[in-house]
Amino acid sequence: MNSKTRFLILLISIFALSGCKQVYKDMLNLMNSIKADKKEVEVLSNGSYTLEEMEKVALYFRKVNKLALGVINDPKVPKKIGKYLDKQDIPKLCSELLIDSKTYDEIIDSCDINGFFTCSEETRYYKEFVTAFVKKLPSDVRKEFQNTPECQVTN
Repeated sequence: MNSKTRFLILLISIFALSGCKQVYKDMLNLMNSIKADKKEVEVLSNGSYTLEEMEKVALYFRKVNKLALGVINDPKVPKKIGKYLDKQDIPKLCSELLIDSKTYDEIIDSCDINGFFTCSEETRYYKEFVTAFVKKLPSDVRKEFQNTPECQVTN
């Protein structure tokens, strides 16, 4: 191998590694942002939401779906996120990130006004996205998620 080829391989490797690290960092930042948004959504009034409140609800669900899609669509991410999650207190993490079924059902009920769904589509498909996210995790982390009550988003 000549020096140009070696240099090109080294350069490609550096870009590939830095890209993976950036995706991982983006996912962790997104998780922290979701935690803050979840707190805001949980304190909102039950029943009919103002436009501002609906935007906060939509933002939370949009970020959860973005996190799920990042894991679902990039084959390298589940392993990296799995390593991170393996070191976490899963019940605590789930309670910080995920809205429980009761709260979700209350939100969905408030989105249905006279037969029209007034919330974002991300809100409607929250449970499906979380379930797909969990299915993509490495098996040991997936089992822990599935066996942890705080991680259950389905009834």
